[in-house]
Amino acid sequence: AKLDSISASAIALTGSPGSAQTVASFTGNVQDAISSMQQLNGDVTNLRGDVESEVGTTVDRINGLLSQINDLNGTVSQQVGQGRSTSGAADQRTTALTELSSLVGITVRDQPDGRVSIETASGATLLDRRLRQLSYAGTGTGD
Repeated sequence: AKLDSISASAIALTGSPGSAQTVASFTGNVQDAISSMQQLNGDVTNLRGDVESEVGTTVDRINGLLSQINDLNGTVSQQVGQGRSTSGAADQRTTALTELSSLVGITVRDQPDGRVSIETASGATLLDRRLRQLSYAGTGTGD
């Protein structure tokens, strides 16, 4: 709409060159368009910063859950090896897996020793007998 206003006022300007009113209308429309673009640029920059912050927070939470699940894997595996009930640790692990799956698409596979392995939906291993952590090098500028 702003560009259409500029175009219309430019056409009017060519129809009556030198008219103070048409020149003022044209420059006003250009200034309005520039102001709108600057506001939009600021809004996009703020949105990028918000997204970057949210991604960083989510990656931190994913890594915390992966670490917790890894620790619980050890506990469950030990209890299975000792023939003891795994219900407490297994329940905690299930809760952590549920939260993890709400943050990132995962596939969980039960292992014979009571552990679980976790892969991303694209097949990258996050947890088997070894814990892997995600990294996110945010720029801090929203770029």
